[in-house]
Amino acid sequence: MFSKPEFIFENDIPDFTWAGHTFFAYDVIKNFKPEVIAELGSYKGTSSLSFMQAVKDSHLNTNMYFVDSWEGEEQTGFYEDDVYTIFTSLTNKYFKDLNVHALKMYFDDALKQFKDKSIDVLHIDGLHTYEAVKHDYDTWAPKVKYTGVILFHDVKVQNFGVKDLWAEIKKANPNATFFEFDHNYGLGVMLKDPSLKSVFTPEKIKEIKEYYFKISAEYRYRQRVVELEHENIDLDNGFKNLDKMLKEVMAENTELYQKLDYQKQEFEKELNRQSVKAALKVGNTLRIIKKRFKQ
Repeated sequence: MFSKPEFIFENDIPDFTWAGHTFFAYDVIKNFKPEVIAELGSYKGTSSLSFMQAVKDSHLNTNMYFVDSWEGEEQTGFYEDDVYTIFTSLTNKYFKDLNVHALKMYFDDALKQFKDKSIDVLHIDGLHTYEAVKHDYDTWAPKVKYTGVILFHDVKVQNFGVKDLWAEIKKANPNATFFEFDHNYGLGVMLKDPSLKSVFTPEKIKEIKEYYFKISAEYRYRQRVVELEHENIDLDNGFKNLDKMLKEVMAENTELYQKLDYQKQEFEKELNRQSVKAALKVGNTLRIIKKRFKQ
């Protein structure tokens, strides 16, 4: 059941967000031998490549559909075509002989290409708001076979709606088997086949979770390094922005002080002019009074 594959794309892993689940994804494909895999949200392809590797090593004739607009979204940010280029270039580099279908479109537009109960493995990793992921699940779940597997990424992210939907799905499907991995933002696993409940006992699930947590140590470490690098970049950018703001404030203050100093000088000049005028006026008045007294 457990494998420790050598990923031929390991030196080219495009993103470590999902990397801690690659060994599990590989074994899902190796053990369930799916005819059809559908993935909603592929990004640069880390999860996709692990599926492909398992299909290649197991000599399967699986049709793999990777659906993504490759535009990004509001939570993780928007990006250019270079992300799609990374996905296609790695696919062609390592797995060009497999049945890989990159569907560059929105999830709803791809639905019509799949019959009900035609998908063996469905991976949902699109927009993570509650409304979006619920829509993805509600529309795509009917496409999954009665014996199929559904994977949900990011079930452990507190501010994502996936965790709330995941809790609802578990409650609404008592005959299915559920378990989740805590690392790499969490991966929820739903095994629809009721007969598997007797196989995946609490003890077995504990063993599975511990195994894949241990085997993914290097990828989890590398993911943390990436996170720290991003945090340092964000912090550095924060300091740079703060320094820029302070300089702008200082420049504004300098300009303000210069204006105030100029206005003060002008006021003093005007005051002096007025004083001179007043003095001249007083002097003239005094001269007039003296002249009158002499008369």
